[in-house]
Amino acid sequence: MEGRVAGKAEQLLRLMERRGFSLTEETRQRVTACTDLPLLDLRFDRAIDATALDGVFAAPSSTDRVPTPAQDPEHTAVPGQGMTDPRPSAG
Repeated sequence: MEGRVAGKAEQLLRLMERRGFSLTEETRQRVTACTDLPLLDLRFDRAIDATALDGVFAAPSSTDRVPTPAQDPEHTAVPGQGMTDPRPSAG
């Protein structure tokens, strides 16, 4: 999980740079120090359309869709609810 957080932080910094935001050392530190993946995802999404850094770093509100962390497919299945064969069993 640590690697995913660091990767998302780097993606966020790159996106903000590409969007032309002036990134101070304090802003870079704020991004790289964050260990909350859903919050980094939210900030990344905001950075796509934001017109200022304040929009990226505003506190999450009740109207924000905070992305949930992606899970490995093998960890998302509910036990006992796998695929079943719809055909009646012969027997």
